[in-house]
Order: sequence, then C-alpha cells, then structure tokens
Amino acid sequence: LERERQQARLARWIALGGIVLVALIIGYGYLNLNYLQLNDPVMTINGQDVSTKEFQERVQVQRLILLNEYQNLQFQQNFGLDTTQQMQSVAFTLQNPTLLGQQTLDNLKTEILVRQQAEKMGIKVGPFLTSFRVAITGKTISPPLFESMVVLGRDETILRLRNAMKILQAYALQTV
Repeated sequence: LERERQQARLARWIALGGIVLVALIIGYGYLNLNYLQLNDPVMTINGQDVSTKEFQERVQVQRLILLNEYQNLQFQQNFGLDTTQQMQSVAFTLQNPTLLGQQTLDNLKTEILVRQQAEKMGIKVGPFLTSFRVAITGKTISPPLFESMVVLGRDETILRLRNAMKILQAYALQTV
C-alpha cells in the first residue's frame, strides 16, 4: 500500500512537472514572439538598426498608403481617367507581401541614408527634407515623404526632382 502511494505521488510530481514545463515553454514562446523578437534588427545601416517592430509598423503604414492610393485611382476612374495600369501596379504590390516588405526596407534604407547624410553635412533634417517634399509632392505638408516616393515610383520621383531643379535653375538665372 505504501509503495502504491509513493508511485502515485511520483506520478503526480511528474505530471505537475510536465505541466509546469509546458507552461514555461508556452510563456517563453509568447514573450519571444510579442516582445523579444520585436527588438531584433531587420537590417543595420552604418551602425543604425531598424527593429522588427519599426519595420512592421512601416509595412502597415505602407499598406494603408497603397490602399488609399488605390481608392483615389478608383475615384479618378469614375471621372473617365484611365488609371488601369496604376491600379494594377498598386494591386500587385498589395497582393505580394514579399514585394511590399522589400519596398518598405528599401524605403527605410533610403530614409536612413538621407538622414545620415544630412547630419554629416551639418544640415537640419527637417528643412533639408522639406525641399525634397516640395519638389516631389508640390506641398510643404504631405504624406510621409519616403512613402510618397515609393508610391510615385522611381522614374516619376526622379522626373519631379529634375523638374524642380530646372525651375530652380531658371529662377536663379532670372535673379542674377
């Protein structure tokens, strides 16, 4: 009888230990997923880390911007403008998480490099970026600059920057 009690007690301790072990593993997994991994760097540029959390937040913002852009294109199409090609491009990006993620990483990389360069040159980042914002969007206040550049695409962004440079050059020649 005593031996059966010891075996039952041992079985309870083993079961309790197993339950505690499973709870600890689940707890660690939850902490790792919701807290620890969010601080892991996705990329490092010249010593500056971009955390998983920051990357995920930027992807969410990028998705919202693209959804808004898609809705604007649909609205324009209601007025007879042919926006089919742009809508297909935006839809393709929204449906392709890898592409959206890569665009977001490229966007973050460009932003960090521009900010680092402005800092190296001793230029305040705000005024430095405002000139680009006006050249690209035509406004001093607009959606996030680098996200706007992604939505416009490389070619359109470069075209707008070149147009702004031509306008500034013409203006400079007139005032001399």
